[in-house]
Amino acid sequence: MDIGDYLAYKLRRLGLISRFILAYLLGLSGLALSINLVQEIAIILYFVIGYMLNRYILSKLEWHLLYSTLSNVSIAKLTSFVFWPIVYPIIIFQLLVVRYL
Repeated sequence: MDIGDYLAYKLRRLGLISRFILAYLLGLSGLALSINLVQEIAIILYFVIGYMLNRYILSKLEWHLLYSTLSNVSIAKLTSFVFWPIVYPIIIFQLLVVRYL
């Protein structure tokens, strides 16, 4: 088994919340690295990471049927897109509370 197969095996064994935490930390570290190295692409990378986290995390969440109106979902997705460094730790904490308490 080479290193790629080993990493793929370990990622499959992680739970969903652990994958969310890993995706958030990778995005945050990528943003910090781009701010330190190349400031010109930091703003573009900020929005790219927000978009990718939206596509990865929010697509795997279940939306409540009664409250998933167009307005509510679009506000939630736009808020998490623009303010992703603040919003995603809150979402992850809420998922941990629901899962383990």
